Amino acid sequence: MTENTIQTVKISRIINDCEGVKTIIFKITGTQPKPGQFVMIWVPGVDEVPMSISACDEAGNWAITVKNVGECTEALHELKVNDYIGVRGPLGNCFYIPPHKDYNIFLVGGGIGMAPLRFLANHLKTSGYTFKAVQGAKVE
Repeated sequence: MTENTIQTVKISRIINDCEGVKTIIFKITGTQPKPGQFVMIWVPGVDEVPMSISACDEAGNWAITVKNVGECTEALHELKVNDYIGVRGPLGNCFYIPPHKDYNIFLVGGGIGMAPLRFLANHLKTSGYTFKAVQGAKVE
């Protein structure tokens, strides 16, 4: 897939993470995103919005984690397994990953901002890095 070409993909799985947050999984082959990159997600008839990639495996299963905050994210929340979306990417720069595994790595994030850090944390772990993570959250 060329990064700037929209590819139509079928949703293979949807995870209801918590109230107002879903993870949408779809398959893309031929390119492998890096932690920190994003995609443009197109919902036909609604809009196109940028979304961080929250996971990607060797089989080409990509994930975006979506908080319902507007018209396009609401439309994404209404989609079902086997529905189609348009995907353009991966785009943008990736997170810096130190060349040596003896660096002290500290991940800090909060709320929906943890989604792209999940992808980074999984990559660091499978690559043999050690790291610490701190997560902030809103409480009522």
